[in-house]
Amino acid sequence: MEQLKKFVDSITPISDEVYEIIQALAFKRKVEKGALLLQQGTVCKHIYLVTTGALRVFQYSEGKEITSRFTTPGTVITSFYSLISRTPTLENIQAIAYSEVVMIPYKALEIEFEKHHVLERLGRKILEDYFLKREERIMMLQSKSALERYQLLLAEHSELLQLASLGHIASYLGITQETLSRIRKKIR
Repeated sequence: MEQLKKFVDSITPISDEVYEIIQALAFKRKVEKGALLLQQGTVCKHIYLVTTGALRVFQYSEGKEITSRFTTPGTVITSFYSLISRTPTLENIQAIAYSEVVMIPYKALEIEFEKHHVLERLGRKILEDYFLKREERIMMLQSKSALERYQLLLAEHSELLQLASLGHIASYLGITQETLSRIRKKIR
């Protein structure tokens, strides 16, 4: 669980004793390509740290899959709405490549938040990062052209272009596959 330690240390310093508490709560899970880590209609009960591979978050809208996020190693993925409200999620989390995650049950983590305020700070920082990324995404979709959105994806997450289908990428960028094909031809 070395990657878990690196992830935690990158956010906030914690003592070895507190890290051991996190490690005791955490367990690894392998997710085959195409498999769902979380399925729409279920209640999300875990926070996941991606250690290998890549996953996407998507939901169905008018019979189409709409991809809202991609995650790669070193990032947290979950359905925060479902996790916090304890209601069924509207999202699916799917591996787009063979992936491994470290899972931590949120209910157990909440208990430890009360005992160790440094863990509460860790949780807050994870949420802050999540909301900053969500806001950046909203601003990107509202203020950037389709070409600019694609170029931003290329610059920040070029590895996803090898892992995700063109349909998933187009959906994430808020464009059709045809528009994505035209953009790709234009910049080659």
